[in-house]
Amino acid sequence: MSSGGVVVLELPLGAAKEEEESFELEKAVCSHGPFMMPPNQWDPVSKTLLRPLRLGIGDSDSESVVVRISQHQWAPRSLHVRVYCHNSPSLSRQHRESVLA
Repeated sequence: MSSGGVVVLELPLGAAKEEEESFELEKAVCSHGPFMMPPNQWDPVSKTLLRPLRLGIGDSDSESVVVRISQHQWAPRSLHVRVYCHNSPSLSRQHRESVLA
């Protein structure tokens, strides 16, 4: 039995113009009903979305992982994605690209 690991990815959101409203994960997630439907879980205290994600759809190396998505106060222009790998301590290049896509 192999042990898993956690991979932390940072997803830059791009620069916003001063007059534009900046992106807020909480508003984006909570403005749609599916965030309340299992297996999605929203933690209002930490403002974090926990959900399953299938990587590599359609290929022989597909895998389902759990991701935890948050936006930190000290880095508001990026999302932090924690990927909980079940069968490996890391992600393959293809799976990393799949998460970021």
